[in-house]
Amino acid sequence: MPTNGTPAGYGAAGSRWDTWRICEFAEILGFYGLQYWYTWQVSVLGLGPIWMSGNEAVKQRAARALEDGGILRLRPVGEGAWRPTSTRPT
Repeated sequence: MPTNGTPAGYGAAGSRWDTWRICEFAEILGFYGLQYWYTWQVSVLGLGPIWMSGNEAVKQRAARALEDGGILRLRPVGEGAWRPTSTRPT
């Protein structure tokens, strides 16, 4: 999510808030099961107000949490396959 869920200037190089990709990914997760979709959707709904706020400290903290895998991190497990990790920042 750091690439598609973090606005430019707050995450790694190439980061951007990409609503189209976020919606497409939510549709894919909904196909596999509501438990996956719900977790993703709650994360996205929680991030939207943070990115729209004027609170720079909270934006920076959210960006760091995303980079550290604190919300939802996927790792590649093959050609075009991804798996969520269970690691959290301490």
